Parts: sequence; C-alpha cells; structure tokens
Amino acid sequence: MSYLPFVRLGLRLCRGGGPAGLVRLVLQAAAVAFGAFVLLATLAAPGVAERQDGRIGDREPVLAASAGTAGCFKLRTVEDNVGSRPLRRVAVWNATAQSPRPPGVLAWPAAGEIVVSPALAELIGDDARAAARFPQRVVGVVGPAGLVAPDELLAYVGVPAAEADRAGGAQCVERIGTQIRHRGASWTGAVEEVLRPAVLVPVGMAVFVLIPLGIFLAASARLSAATRERRLAALRLLGADARQTQVVNAVETGAVAAVGAAIGTAGWLAARGGTEQLNLGHLHWFAEDLALSPFTVAMTTVGLPLYAVAVATGAFARLRGNPLHAFRNAASRRPALLRIAPITCGVALLAGAAALPATRAYWALLAFAAGLVLTAVGLPLVTPLLVQTMWQRLNRRPGLPPALRIAGRRALASDGAAARLVATVGVTLFAAGIGLGAAEHVRLAESLATPSAPAQLKLTLDGAVNPTVLDALRATPGIRGASQYEYASAELGAEQRADVMIASCADVRGLFDGAEACSPERVYRLHINSPDFAGEPQLPAGTTLRLTPAAETDCPAARTVVAPADKLELTPKLYADRPYQLLITTAANCTAAQTTTVLLRNEPPVLERARQILATQAPASNVQGFLGTTQGLGGATVTVIIGALMAITLLLCLAALVVVAVDRLIERRRLTAALRVVGVPRRTEAAADMAEVALPLVISAGLAMAATAGAVHVAIDITGVTTRRFGEVLLIQVGLTATAVVLLTAVVYVGTLLRTSSEDLRRE
Repeated sequence: MSYLPFVRLGLRLCRGGGPAGLVRLVLQAAAVAFGAFVLLATLAAPGVAERQDGRIGDREPVLAASAGTAGCFKLRTVEDNVGSRPLRRVAVWNATAQSPRPPGVLAWPAAGEIVVSPALAELIGDDARAAARFPQRVVGVVGPAGLVAPDELLAYVGVPAAEADRAGGAQCVERIGTQIRHRGASWTGAVEEVLRPAVLVPVGMAVFVLIPLGIFLAASARLSAATRERRLAALRLLGADARQTQVVNAVETGAVAAVGAAIGTAGWLAARGGTEQLNLGHLHWFAEDLALSPFTVAMTTVGLPLYAVAVATGAFARLRGNPLHAFRNAASRRPALLRIAPITCGVALLAGAAALPATRAYWALLAFAAGLVLTAVGLPLVTPLLVQTMWQRLNRRPGLPPALRIAGRRALASDGAAARLVATVGVTLFAAGIGLGAAEHVRLAESLATPSAPAQLKLTLDGAVNPTVLDALRATPGIRGASQYEYASAELGAEQRADVMIASCADVRGLFDGAEACSPERVYRLHINSPDFAGEPQLPAGTTLRLTPAAETDCPAARTVVAPADKLELTPKLYADRPYQLLITTAANCTAAQTTTVLLRNEPPVLERARQILATQAPASNVQGFLGTTQGLGGATVTVIIGALMAITLLLCLAALVVVAVDRLIERRRLTAALRVVGVPRRTEAAADMAEVALPLVISAGLAMAATAGAVHVAIDITGVTTRRFGEVLLIQVGLTATAVVLLTAVVYVGTLLRTSSEDLRRE
C-alpha cells in the first residue's frame, strides 16, 4: 500500500490546527532553528583550538641537531607583554634570502628593522609603551597565516649578530614548521595529559551545551503532545494502521523541524563572519577558524529533524496498541527502569575517581570527566521515573487532599509535561553548580600557584648583554642594581664541590650589600648572610679548588685557585641563587657571562622602563621574573569561558521552559474544562496545578544539588584544592530553585486566568 496519501496528510496537518496549531508550528520551527545554530557553534569550537595550534606549529623553528657553522641562521623567541596583553617577540639574526620563513612573513627583517602583526602595528601608533619598545623601522606586516588570532601581538625583530650572540644558548635553525603534537604522560605528567583542550572542550560542551540542547529539542518535538496524540488516535479509529499513523506523525514533525534546521544553519553561516569581532577573555579567533566541513553541516541539518522525528515517534508509541488510550485518559506507561543506568554509572565513576590513589591521577580525571557527563545525561532521564513513582505512592494513600489527588491522577495520565519541565530545571541547576564550582576551583588554584607581588623584583636574563645596557639600567631611578656574572663549580675532593662566582666588583655591588672592600682581579672567600643558606659549610683558607666553568667562558684564565684568608661578608639585596663560597673578581665584565640580573622596585614605571631598555638594546635576551604576564588561559579567561557556557545552558533551559510552559497552557484549557464539568472549585484547580509542578521540582532540585555536591567533593579529592565557598554554590542553586518556583507559579497563575469556553465544556 502506498504511503504517499499519508505523507500528504502529514504536510497538510502542518498548516492546519487553528491558532494553537500555528503557535506550535512557529515554536517548534524556532526551537529547531535555535538548536541548529547552537549545535553548529558547539561543533565549531574545538576546531578553533586545533587550527590555532596548527598555525603555531607552522611557524615553530626546528633547531639543528649539531652546532652548525659560524654565522648560521638563528631565532630566539621572547615572551613579553604590553600592559595586560601578551606579546611575542622573535629575535632574528644571520638571516639571508634563502633562510626559511614562517607563513605570513615575506622577508626577514635586517638589523634595526621589524616585521609586526597588524594588531601590534596599530598598538605602536596608539600606545606610547609599545612605541618605546619598538623604535625600529617597520618593513613588513605578518599575514593571517602566521598569526594565532587577529589581535595577536607578534614582532620579528632583526638584531646584530654580535649583540644576539652575547645572550648565548641559541642553536642554528634547520627549517620552519613542525607539527605540534601533544606529548604523552611521561613528558607532561598524568594531570596535564587530561587537562588539555582535546579532553576539556568535549566534556564542557557535553555538560553545558549538548545535554541541555537535547532536552530543549525533545521538548519542542513534543509540543501539543496530547492534542496530536488524540488526532493520531482518531486516524487509527478511521482505519489507518500503526505504521501509516507513524508516517503522518513523522512527516508532520520532520517537515517543521527541517524548516527550522535550514533556518538555523543559514543563520549560523551568515553570522560566522561577524564572530571575528567577539572574544572570550583574551581569546580571539579568525572567522575561518569556525569553518565546518560540508559533511558536518549536512549531518546537522539532516540529523536534527531525524532526532525530532525519533522523539515524536517514541512519545506516541502507545498508540501502536489501543488507540482508545488517548480518549480514556488512561495512565501513561511507566518509564523504563533502564533510565537509572546512566546516572548510576555516573555516580559509580565519580566514586571510583575519588577512591583512586594520587598515583593514578590520569585515570581518576578520566573517570571524573566520564562520570560528570553520565550524571548530567542521567538527571533528565531519571527524574520522570522518580516523579511517577512518587505520584503512584501518594495516590495509594487514603485521605489525600483533593488538590494532590487531582495532580497525581493528572500526572499519571499525562504525557509527562510537568516531569520534563522540572527535569529541565534540574539540568540547569546541575550545570550552574558545576560551572560555579569549576570557576571557584580555578580561582583558588591560580591564587595558590601565583605568588603575591613582592615589593622588590629580580629580573634574570640568560647570558650577557652589552655593558651599555647595564649602564642604562643602573642609571634608571628605582633600579637597585644591574649585574652579570659567571658561575663555576669547584672540586674540593671526596665528591665535594663549592659554588664560585666570577664577576667584576661593580657587578658584585649590584647584587650584594657589604662589597665596598671588593678589589678587581682578586680572590675572596665568601659568606652569604641569608636565612636560605643558614648552616652552609664555610670554605677554609688555603683550600685548593679546581674550577670547571662553562666551556664558552673567557674568564677567568686560571683553572686552579687557592682559597685566600681574605673573606667578604655579603648580604643579598634581594636573594641569592646559590650559597657562593668563593668570589673571583675581574677587571671588567665577562663577555661570556652566564647570567644577567636586574634588581628593581616593583613599581609600574620602573618595571616598564627596565623592559623598554631590554627590548630596545637587548632584544634577543629572554627575560624571566615576576612580570605579571598571563601564561596560558589564565583564571580570568577560564571564568569567562565557564560563564559563557553557563549562559548558553541557562538560555537553552529557559527556552525549553518557555516551550513546555506555553504548550501546557494550551493543553490546560482541556484539562480545566473536565474539572469544571464535575464542579471542582477554581482554588482547587490552581492548587492541583501548583502541586503537579512543585513536588517534582523538589525532587529534581534535590537530585541536582546532591549530584553537584558529590562532583565537587570528588574534584577536591582528586586535585587537593579545597574551597570553603562550596556553601555559596549550594545557596546559589537554592536561589535558582526559588526563581524557578516563582516563574512556574506565575505560569500557573496565568493559566488560571484562561477562560473555559462553552465549546470546551461541550467537548468534555
């Protein structure tokens, strides 16, 4: 038998149904359109990190395994910042026309020239700090292929080879471009193996976006479920078999969902180009980073209508048996016990993650992530089962108030709209609790890992700098000292060693107080007055030491030194890196010093001036110290991302609430008419409506809070970061629950204002 007439009937039903049918049509199409837009944005998010990592790999230098020839092409990357914006400065020397180049760079800059990103070029023109850092002539602009994001601050700085080689440590560059791969746990450690975008993004998207999106789409697919069920039952009574009825249902639902999916997909493709102006914290991206393959777009456009059809087909499965079910208001089928499987597995995984020892942190974090997702999936599945069980037990009790009796009978005979309503609230509470807990955890972990800003700063540079740089630093107000020195290890015999400093007296005075008696080209025994080195053994006079300085040093010439009687008592101006026991002074600065140190007051103008001097006169030197530069995402950015995900969750769940609430208001006219026929007072009607929603809401909220409490405590056990603000998270959940109660009360109150027409009474 041909199904074509039933396909046509399904299409006609899309257009029919009167005002209520039109509301349902618009709501369902809008819901699927919004869902398609959110789903495409969610699927595109992981691709941003992947493409940005790819561009980083394309510009990464591959260093030669051997030392290479003299004058070979070299690069050195220096992490810097201008204000709160990270800055990447790459020193370039010995470059030729044949030297390999990264994408986006047409030619390497010569000494005194720079090639900058568009954002940095704009900043140099607008910000005096950036202009002071880069007085060189701009000879090129980095193209998009060589940038991580449109706002990246990147500069390739040409430097003289003689100045760059002072810093030492740079190897010859063999080629540009290496595919960055995530190292295994043996390199990063177990925690870092899991705490990476490839794992965090899917887990975050699943908890905050995909599960609420599934609930939202399922709610929209079941709009006017009771009315549609009666209509399909009428088709069964007119002679259509179960399969033909399902064809009508599938075509009616699928056609509306297909229109909505097409609108949402078109909206996403049109809006993607404007996302380049958006940001999350300091995270930006190119519009092309959000590109999806045609296959993914096609699967989304086709998959969402299929999902809606599957939900609608399952919702009306009981019509395959007795079509009179829809007219007798018979009790709906009890939800399958299989619904408890996801949340049971999720709780078991969370408990297992907490029970694993610290040495199995990798597996503990994986189990925690999987348990979190399964718990979020299980909450909306198990809520209808618990709600129906509650009503069944209440209805067995004698002497139940009429409002509760009506609410219970109505809930057992309905399609579960109230249960879906409160399940949506439960998922919202769980996602909000997890998001707030994660944000607090990140904030606390960052505060523990980040030291408080000291009053005095110590900047350390690898290698030496030009003496004129030291003079400029020493002449800057607020800088207490600028020194460079050589470290050597001395053998004392019997596997004992001594730490030896080789420096000029001026450099020693820049690091220590008490060096006024220092004379050049002398040897002194040292005693460092510092609590860090209390109890360190002193070097006896007359001890013979065999020095083993770095191979590239040119000072001192002597390799064997006898500890003299002369001794200096030195006190570090800030702190010493080693308990030096011997000092060898030179007539001037060592031209191959291993370390350059700058001591300064922690004041923004002083720090900015020091960084300007180093950026302009020693651009190839890598500066280390407390610079206030954000590395990685940073706690603020992570909090912004979590906030954005929570906003999406709240938006999806609010949309689902609106869809279900509007659908329930429309259906309530029929239910109210039945009560009016038998003379039920209006006050009892309102109380029954409130009870039908409020009691399941208590179950859903309690379940969500218990799941949140368990997940947060497991996270504390795994990471060891304890938060004392967990009570605030639960209070916020209570506040959200109260808000949901107020909103649902308002919906119920609006429903009581609807008038029941004589036609409704006649039909009942």
